[in-house]
Amino acid sequence: VRDFVAGINSVQPDLKLVIAKVDLIKTMTGESAKSVMGWDLGTTRAVLSVPARVHYAVDLTAGEPVRFRYDRASRVLAAEFDAPQVQAVEVFFQDKRTVIEPGWGRLKDRSGKALQEAMEAGVYAAIKRDAEAPEALAAACDKARPILARFLEGYLSRAGLLRVEGGVEAVAVRFTGDAVAKGDSPLLQQPRR
Repeated sequence: VRDFVAGINSVQPDLKLVIAKVDLIKTMTGESAKSVMGWDLGTTRAVLSVPARVHYAVDLTAGEPVRFRYDRASRVLAAEFDAPQVQAVEVFFQDKRTVIEPGWGRLKDRSGKALQEAMEAGVYAAIKRDAEAPEALAAACDKARPILARFLEGYLSRAGLLRVEGGVEAVAVRFTGDAVAKGDSPLLQQPRR
């Protein structure tokens, strides 16, 4: 058997900046009860734990992927990025752990395997749903802000524009949709939650 790529139909331009990676272990539980002609054959229970990695990225292909504003009074350069999205979910099924407890009158190979396969089929969607929850996206943003600020400050420093007379004193990073407390300057680095 030979596998090969016969051709690439088209290459699409794409520019995404991965701002955070989260390693996690997704644990799912399931139960399957069975009775035959009124006889209870017990409930098979299974626990599936699968390691995974979620990549969060900011899309830089838009017309204005980063919006900059400079406040002369505070000498703060504000950089506002589009809100990050889940770029990719890697599921490491080769490292999965499964515990199956078959019902008293059931076979592990049959009822347990079917239950395990049903749970495995839903792992990717469950991880993606968890990763797209507002709390998870907010945590990714919180981890990314200081890294993006250092990234931008590095460029400003090499250009001789950071922490010099008349230059930028600090960089504040925000994401579209960050809540700002009433009365706060939109240039503040840390959004209110």
